[in-house]
Amino acid sequence: MTAEKSYSRIPYHQYSNFYLGNNLDTLKLVEPALYQYLSSYINQLEKIELLLIDNIPEKARDAENNYWTLKPPENLIQALHTKLDAIQKQKPSLLLLAGSGYGAELTLMHEFVQNLTETIVVVVEHDPLNILLAMSICDLRKILLSGIITWSIGEPIVETLTKAIKDNALFLVFSNNIEMLFSSTAQDQSTKNQYIQGFQQSIQEIAEWCKNKNAITAKSTENLNRRPDNLSHVWSAGSPTEYTATPILLAIHRGLEAFDIQSAFTFLPCGRSRRLVQYYGQMQTNPDAILFLNDPTRCYVPDGAFHRITWVTDDPSFRKNYQVAPRYDAEELVLYADQTYKEELIRQGAQRLKHFPVFALLEREGTFKQELAYPLVFVGITWNMAPFLSSLKTQDRDLLEETYAEGLQLKTGTSGLKALWSQREIPASLLTCAAQLYEKCGRRHQEASETLAYVVYMLDIYHRRWNMTQALLPLGLHVYGNYDWKPLLGDKYADRYHGFIPYHQLADLYRSAQVVIGIHSLQLPTAINIRDCDVLMAGGCLLSDPVDGMSEDAILAGRDCETATTTAEFTEKAALLLNDEDRRNQLSTNGRQTILDRYLPHHRAKIIVDAFQ
Repeated sequence: MTAEKSYSRIPYHQYSNFYLGNNLDTLKLVEPALYQYLSSYINQLEKIELLLIDNIPEKARDAENNYWTLKPPENLIQALHTKLDAIQKQKPSLLLLAGSGYGAELTLMHEFVQNLTETIVVVVEHDPLNILLAMSICDLRKILLSGIITWSIGEPIVETLTKAIKDNALFLVFSNNIEMLFSSTAQDQSTKNQYIQGFQQSIQEIAEWCKNKNAITAKSTENLNRRPDNLSHVWSAGSPTEYTATPILLAIHRGLEAFDIQSAFTFLPCGRSRRLVQYYGQMQTNPDAILFLNDPTRCYVPDGAFHRITWVTDDPSFRKNYQVAPRYDAEELVLYADQTYKEELIRQGAQRLKHFPVFALLEREGTFKQELAYPLVFVGITWNMAPFLSSLKTQDRDLLEETYAEGLQLKTGTSGLKALWSQREIPASLLTCAAQLYEKCGRRHQEASETLAYVVYMLDIYHRRWNMTQALLPLGLHVYGNYDWKPLLGDKYADRYHGFIPYHQLADLYRSAQVVIGIHSLQLPTAINIRDCDVLMAGGCLLSDPVDGMSEDAILAGRDCETATTTAEFTEKAALLLNDEDRRNQLSTNGRQTILDRYLPHHRAKIIVDAFQ
């Protein structure tokens, strides 16, 4: 006997919404412009009524009797399955998906297009409420973070689609196979015709762009065969949403411009069209040198075509793209932030090596703002390792902690940790748990020593930063960073967690807080880090753990900042600074002057300029 279904209608605001906030938070990180656009429509949700079948929203309508299908019938979902199977065999270069919002169909799409590694997917949806409703009933964070889709949202369809195509350089693939797929909710012919006409008109509007592609490629091919001896034009690319990589590259460009070197930067979208935009920007710019961060070249750069410059700011032991670019080019200028990296970089093929210390990315002194005037502030990530540690056997946990303690003493960074683990017999139970954690971090498990070294690096971040935080919370510490802070702080200190702070507000935060806390990591075992420089550049008072790179000729403890090693020392010195405004002002004044004298982009750019003379 089949159980009867229950039907109910409720206003949208009575629906227990578990997803909308999380989805919008994710969208804010990866597509800020789209987030702002959709946020302007959120109030309209209050006018909507939901039809629930067995407590699951299936349809929605507003006061004007406009309807939205939130869960398409099973027969239409099956038809979509069949169509997607056929598309997967065709492997089109460009797939246009019309009228799907972010709902059940897009969730289904995600399962398929992951396998279409060379296909760019463009989603066209003219109704923002359809998207917001779908985001209310589905957890779409995985799709939003996957970067496999380019969005064209809003009215009129032609303008938004054309803009998406131009902004993402999708015209570069228009000479190849294009496939169109309509949502199951766009079944009437008039709706389909609207989308078809929109697609055709968009393609016509960029016809000249498509024709120019061959000319641009031909010109690029001619110029790829030359590599000038001098350095007059430098290019690089990055995403506007990258929190540190893009500001670092832009700062180096500013430094090079001080030496009359022309620089260009291409802003990249998230997703698969990223490579197209990067390639198009490279062809248009036609530079003498390409500037990268951390890894050997990943975009298309023919051998001998350009000078290559790479600044390594993270431990090269943990590069993610060994398969794409296994070694640094012999003629590539490889700059490194920490002296500890040098031997590992040589093993990875680097031959032209220069020490390139960190510098201040922030360009200005902060403005004091009362709403940011906390006693103590820490800005940075941590990992909540408590669940992982509690899942380990006692002997496995002890081995992990012992190796971590030994690695701290060696001061050889994560490269040294790999060497330590290669000398140990690793229990299978520990390796299994570590490999699972490693893969959750988006890394592919390869060799045991690398996996365990990275886990110890995560453990270091957790121990140092969480121990310090616990000690300073009673003194008024506030935290900005990733979500893992929230469960650690718990209900008692929930109001002390503020999430990620937009980059343009960092200087004001550093200037407004009475004391800014700095904690280094195994990624830079001996060197000053960028945060140290930025805090002082903004006019903040820095209390940090010490590193070997602090000296009379650099940032000096006692003159530019205060340092502490143990949690007891941090607590004691933080309390003293909070009660001594004159001392705080003296440190921040001295520290800012040191940055102005030694740690600006043009101070570092000179290293690059000298290397090419």
